[in-house]
Amino acid sequence: MRRLLFAILLFVSSATIALAQASDVINPQEILTQRAEEALKTGRASAEALSVLRNDLDDLRQQMFDIVDAGSIEARVIEVQLSALGPAPDDGSVETEGLAQKRKTLAEQLKQATQPIREAQARLSQVELLIHEVDQLIREKDRNRLFQRFPSVFWPSTIVKGIGEIESYGAGAGIELTEAMGRKEFKNARLERLFLAGFLGVLGLFLIFYVRSLVGRFFDKKFEGSSGPLRFFWVLMSSIARLIVPLVGIVAIAGILPVLGVKASAANFAGQLVLQILSLLVFSNWLGHTLFSPFAPSRRLVRMDNEKALTGLRLCQALGFVEGIERFSETLGSVSFRSPETVSVVAA
Repeated sequence: MRRLLFAILLFVSSATIALAQASDVINPQEILTQRAEEALKTGRASAEALSVLRNDLDDLRQQMFDIVDAGSIEARVIEVQLSALGPAPDDGSVETEGLAQKRKTLAEQLKQATQPIREAQARLSQVELLIHEVDQLIREKDRNRLFQRFPSVFWPSTIVKGIGEIESYGAGAGIELTEAMGRKEFKNARLERLFLAGFLGVLGLFLIFYVRSLVGRFFDKKFEGSSGPLRFFWVLMSSIARLIVPLVGIVAIAGILPVLGVKASAANFAGQLVLQILSLLVFSNWLGHTLFSPFAPSRRLVRMDNEKALTGLRLCQALGFVEGIERFSETLGSVSFRSPETVSVVAA
């Protein structure tokens, strides 16, 4: 009796361990589709979260499409071997046992080889359906947000609550950065990190706001003083200088956070926002010089005098700056993680 109970206990324990081990092997594709199904079922996810989910589904769709499109080399080899055997006799005659066995073996191997393709096709159909449903939910949430009425910024309670939440967010971000800078990996070689980060920041700003203009004007003067095919070279160099030089500066600024080693969501968020705004400034400046070219009248695309051309350039630069501020306010006032009062205050 004891032996029987021990055997039963041992069997149950083995089964439990096997199930636990099997549960540890998680299919990322299955997790993603379950996330999408849960988001569609509850409908509580924000439009931004749904957009991230949609991008993940799109990546999975591309993976499955690549598998289906590429097919299986092994399956193709087996198909060639089956074709070499010829069709099975249909006139009532019986083929040899060895040939029939080989045909059966190849058919089973072909079924196994095409199994990943069939699974990819099934997953592809499922993902395409989920993407369609997620797109509909995103459009619905965008419509609801469009018609959402926010509290008036002229109400004192709106101002107090909005400013209070902004202050609390800033305080939380400050605490997070302080904790990140207090970690051991940051304290090691702190001065070297700060010096290199400061150098990258100064270098990036120097390239964006000074070297870019200096090099661009140099090539503009070369363009005005040359003739023939050489003029096309100088105008190309002028355009490249106003685009590439500040982009190198942006790359230098982007290296500040990796050099500091500050691993904090607030720092990463601020870094990404700064890079977006700087990219807008660089593009608007390049566009202004391309259209109005105030320092090289011969290649000006819009017919106007030098003073108006300079005004056009400044307007392009100002539009880039305003767009950067708009991007900042939209991000800060995102309704996905801000109260309606905060959105009203930031919008004002």
